[in-house]
Amino acid sequence: MNTKEMHVAFEQAYGKKAEKVFFSPGRVNLIGEHTDYNGGCVFPCALSFGAWLLIGKNADKVLRFRSLNMPQVYEIVKTSLRHFDGERYRMYSYVIMPNHVHLVFMPLGGRTVKEI
Repeated sequence: MNTKEMHVAFEQAYGKKAEKVFFSPGRVNLIGEHTDYNGGCVFPCALSFGAWLLIGKNADKVLRFRSLNMPQVYEIVKTSLRHFDGERYRMYSYVIMPNHVHLVFMPLGGRTVKEI
């Protein structure tokens, strides 16, 4: 996917143009994997592929993130998270990643997290 396609996807998802674009290159350690934090030597090298981030402000001040790598998984998880929103819990924010989810929520009606 190129940057033009990412801009189109952003507009389709959020109904507006991205205001800023960021890129973080991938990294590989040619020698010394996991030794840098133990005082050893490493030889890191930046890669030409990495992670892109397009951002834009919204009026409701809610953070929304989306991965274009696995959109079908994103939609299934998003629908599931919202199912009991307002009934069993109040969801303030969430981030759906390819292999995990971050949630900021508050249980409602005296429920514990286990009861949600």
